[in-house]
Amino acid sequence: MIMNDTIDFVGEIHTWLTRHDRLTAAHAERLSEFENAEERDGYADTRFTNALESDDFLARLVAHLRELAGPPVPGTPFTLTWAGPERHDGEKPTSFVVCGSDLDDARRTLTTLPFWRQWYEEQRGWNDPDDQAPDVLFIADESRPGIPEWGAYNDLRREQAEHPAAGGAPASLAAVPLALTS
Repeated sequence: MIMNDTIDFVGEIHTWLTRHDRLTAAHAERLSEFENAEERDGYADTRFTNALESDDFLARLVAHLRELAGPPVPGTPFTLTWAGPERHDGEKPTSFVVCGSDLDDARRTLTTLPFWRQWYEEQRGWNDPDDQAPDVLFIADESRPGIPEWGAYNDLRREQAEHPAAGGAPASLAAVPLALTS
């Protein structure tokens, strides 16, 4: 299954909960035939068939959830916030979520990911086309362990799992010191 950048986790979970409710109702209906003592003979067989269906459902659910979430990434989630040239127009900065052992490790990891590198390069020359350095600031006060409790952010943990950090910052970042704000 190919996933786009936006995954509706709540919608996916509700779809599977609905499937589970239907399966549970079907199982209850099948077992209701055996309420009388005369009909108890088929109860064990029907219950066994229901258990097999439930086991199959659970296996498909877990496989689907693993596909949605992607492989696990070691470390703790960190929110890293950067402001591009849009800050000059009063727009809010951009937040990214990756995992790391500490804030510096998460920041190093973030700068190796293709999505972030593309975003960084797109911040070049907004105000001055001849300006060679992207106009970005790392916002230390808005960067911390955990994921944001509100607002939009770019969750790059799935990309992180698919593209293990190559180590070090991209060459364009090594040449340009990144400004930090407090």
